[in-house]
Amino acid sequence: MRRVKAGLRRGLLFLLCLLVVIFVRVALYLTKFARIRKWLVRPNARNRSNAARAHVVARSVARAARFVPRATCMTQAISGQAVLSWFGVPTDLVIGAASAATPEATEATDFHAWLIWQDHIILGGEELTRRNFAPLSRLSSQQT
Repeated sequence: MRRVKAGLRRGLLFLLCLLVVIFVRVALYLTKFARIRKWLVRPNARNRSNAARAHVVARSVARAARFVPRATCMTQAISGQAVLSWFGVPTDLVIGAASAATPEATEATDFHAWLIWQDHIILGGEELTRRNFAPLSRLSSQQT
């Protein structure tokens, strides 16, 4: 019975993450980044930070993004921060740039967004291992 409940919880979490990723993807096309964060990310006084919750939500967002066309790193980072803020887990959304000075850069400047929980990258870290991005902005879920 516990396995059934756990499976149901994971399925519902995936569905929630899928809906949020779709919403964020469409919203990024229609409006500004700051407005989307204002709508979705909720600062939470109670800090329910735990590693399992943070990593499970991040994994669910990454999985859900595979089903949404053009769900970029920014889409995933905003979605992950929103869902985790609803669960009371504080995170930081970081936006960084890799300049053309690095041989891996394909354009004049490439940008990337990733999500940090307690100084650990939980979403968007796979791109950081291949390239060197300098952080430009760090946006906390506790300050929207």
